[in-house]
Amino acid sequence: MNNHSADPIQLAPIQNPLERAFHVLQDAILILDRNSEIAYMNKVAEQGLQSRFGRIPQVGDLYLDLVPESRKTKAQKHISFAFCNEATSYNLAFQEGGEEAWFEVDFLPMPDDHGEVTHVCVRAKNITRQIKLEKELELEKEAQKNLLIKAALDAQEKQRSEIGRELHDNVNQVLTTIKLYNEICLTEEQTNKKLLLRSVQQINYCIETLRALSKTLSSPSIEDTNLKDSIKELVDEVTATRRINAKFLTYGVQEEMISQDLQTTLYRIAQEQLTNVLKYADASTVEVMLVGTSKSIAVKIEDDGVGFDPKQKRAGVGITNMITRAETMGGTVEIHSSPGKGCSLMAEFPLQD
Repeated sequence: MNNHSADPIQLAPIQNPLERAFHVLQDAILILDRNSEIAYMNKVAEQGLQSRFGRIPQVGDLYLDLVPESRKTKAQKHISFAFCNEATSYNLAFQEGGEEAWFEVDFLPMPDDHGEVTHVCVRAKNITRQIKLEKELELEKEAQKNLLIKAALDAQEKQRSEIGRELHDNVNQVLTTIKLYNEICLTEEQTNKKLLLRSVQQINYCIETLRALSKTLSSPSIEDTNLKDSIKELVDEVTATRRINAKFLTYGVQEEMISQDLQTTLYRIAQEQLTNVLKYADASTVEVMLVGTSKSIAVKIEDDGVGFDPKQKRAGVGITNMITRAETMGGTVEIHSSPGKGCSLMAEFPLQD
């Protein structure tokens, strides 16, 4: 870096277009020579420095004399970088009018016609509004995150309650009956084949019920099966009830582009919606479509059931749970329904390149 002193920058008082531009800019502008002396300042910079230091700064003042001691070293470093033809910046916060204000301070090299940096432009831009908006956005994101966590916990609690009721009201009662059958058999001198047969049938029922509960809690591993087969199995289970005619269509799904977490999310959403169809829709047909492109994947589930008003508050958390799962993976859920006109659910997710 050349240490000789450069001549002060020459700007005609008001006719020079650059001068006029500096005067009307809302940013504070200072131009420093190689001695870090102020060669020029616009009105915004003059007013800002005056309000902070109680005196009107003058051309020829040392810039570092106007900088608080705590920031002198940082300011000198940025000025040095600028004279080495390297633009730098940092954000500055301080109290202004009883409120915190933020400024972006830029140190910009000003080379002459020969490429030698003779002056440095220090520009201070008020970014208070931008910083406040960013903070508000962070608070909103945090609030949204908390809502998603709460919805996920509510869904888990609901699932635990349903499983607890199933075990207590169903499996536990059946096992109690089996116990009574066996106690009767033990007290009788001859083998009661009829009661033993009933016990075996009831035990098989308990096994199947527990297997179904276990399957509800676990999702298929990506190593064991692919997404298309997993969802087709859900559709086959609906068909097996003989209550609903279920169809499954798929197109363009590229399994290698779907992460395990996304597979689990799609599976759970399909499982939740098909369970809703079985429980509440009173439908005769349901169609499940799994469609993929190079950029996204979507699952759509349509039924011809009784439908509902999506705007009406519902007692369960199933829909909230599906929306929560989708949002945590960067996806969206759209639900279209009305009383008597069935329901259409679309869950769509972007794919990583």
